[in-house]
Amino acid sequence: TIIGIPFGVQCFKLSVLGLAPFGKEIRDTEPPGGPVAMIMNIIWIILPGLELALIHLFLAAFFAITIIGLPFAVQHLKLTRLAILPFGFRVRDAH
Repeated sequence: TIIGIPFGVQCFKLSVLGLAPFGKEIRDTEPPGGPVAMIMNIIWIILPGLELALIHLFLAAFFAITIIGLPFAVQHLKLTRLAILPFGFRVRDAH
């Protein structure tokens, strides 16, 4: 639907970052999203966002148990930030 397209774009943004999280960073969009992005973020939190963020937070804690898992824990924390508030942020290569 027309209303669901922005949410689908955010799902693809999360999936691309989940597929290859190393070497990527999350930045604010220029110009900031404004009130529309805030409303969309609220709807996102109510529907899939809170569950996704909790799953990534749990996985970060799980991977942080070992030294080998620490880089993966950091990437899951990055995904937690984007999973809770995807509107108004973009994923780009870290320089």
